[in-house]
Amino acid sequence: PCDLLRRPESTLDTAWAQGLLVDAYPRLIAMGEPQKIQTMWKLYDQYQLTSDTFTPYFSGKNRALKDNPSVLVSYYNTGRALLLVVSNYWNDDAQEVTLDLKAFKGLGATCKDAWSDTEYDLVDNKVTMTVGSKVSRLIVIEKR
Repeated sequence: PCDLLRRPESTLDTAWAQGLLVDAYPRLIAMGEPQKIQTMWKLYDQYQLTSDTFTPYFSGKNRALKDNPSVLVSYYNTGRALLLVVSNYWNDDAQEVTLDLKAFKGLGATCKDAWSDTEYDLVDNKVTMTVGSKVSRLIVIEKR
């Protein structure tokens, strides 16, 4: 993902939005966003996020259904949490998306964006959110 920043149109948010979709993240403390890196390390440690719990957006086994095809969703599914990477890096405008997570068992009633601390309610295992242009949301849903 660090190479993505060599493009003139790329920003650190774009690198995060693209990198996390494929289980990678930019280690760019010098660029002024150490809190995002610390957040990721804490999530990896807390929920034991590993490549074998990761499902990329392009996988035929991806069970996170969405109503907006221009928003991409990858996720980690562990025994303790479902962590969704909801990315809108292809679009110049903010996009609204509803995620249908009925395929996942034991989810809690709420979820939280680890970047912004915004909380969302899960209603019938669905959540709706707006994702800004060229950014991603990192949605954590703890399991019961």
